[in-house]
Amino acid sequence: INQGFSLANVGYFNQFESTASSTYHSLQTSLQIRNWRGLTSRFNYTWSHAIDNASDGQDYVPQATQPDDSFHPERERANSNFDMRHRFQWYWTYDFPSTETARWLLSGWAIDGVVTLQSGQPYNMTYLFEDDFNGSGEFFGRPDLVGDPFAGTGGLKILNLSAFAAPCDFDNVAGTCAGGQHFANLGRNAFVGPPYRNFDFSLVKNTNLSERVKMQIRADFFNILNHPNFANPLWPNFGVTFLQNGGQFVDTGTPGDDIGQFRGTGFLQPTVTPDVGLGNPFLGGGGPRNIQLALRFTF
Repeated sequence: INQGFSLANVGYFNQFESTASSTYHSLQTSLQIRNWRGLTSRFNYTWSHAIDNASDGQDYVPQATQPDDSFHPERERANSNFDMRHRFQWYWTYDFPSTETARWLLSGWAIDGVVTLQSGQPYNMTYLFEDDFNGSGEFFGRPDLVGDPFAGTGGLKILNLSAFAAPCDFDNVAGTCAGGQHFANLGRNAFVGPPYRNFDFSLVKNTNLSERVKMQIRADFFNILNHPNFANPLWPNFGVTFLQNGGQFVDTGTPGDDIGQFRGTGFLQPTVTPDVGLGNPFLGGGGPRNIQLALRFTF
């Protein structure tokens, strides 16, 4: 024990607490067709709503576990990080009728398809470790919402970052907060990332070479329509900061006193596809169109 220990030498106490509350509501439906004239198909639809005040035990994503205000974790209650309001998936396999005419060429054909449609997932707007704007010492708080975050947005511009400001009175000369630090008015997971639309398709030809040997020739088209899918803006950097494009000073006080707001600038734009954002690109992961040709023998 250090006999010289004094609370006067302690800046912050860190308390790790694995408690949270959550609710989940869902409606799940499905329709299945089994081998009806060569068609096997299934429709799945889920409407759901996940709400919590912490979405993980420990994570790299700010405010998935760490609250903006540690003294009031109940204020973090919002849509979960993994909340996905709608998800629809339709997959099918259709075997074309066989024919005795040129059987080796015209028989054994089939098509497969998977259509996936799903809502985007929530994300936080923070200022990460840029500065201790709110005075809490936790360094990853949320900014104030001071304007229309959707002004001028469209296409890949999904948020106007000039609508967010540091939660304090900012001294433009000193480059720091000049007082008025507070926990921001912006709630947790206030925005939703891009939706996901994908159509995978396969063309297959099965040929029996003998009673025991079968040959399959197939062409698989991942994202055949080449629809652009972008990952949640959290990826790949595990966070979204309103200062990612730099900051700008806006004089909102007495003219000439150099006290005002420190706002973001430019627009927030997703930069990666879902597979790249997760750090492990794979076929069918939401990337651009990919075509795979395969020849397979089974025996």
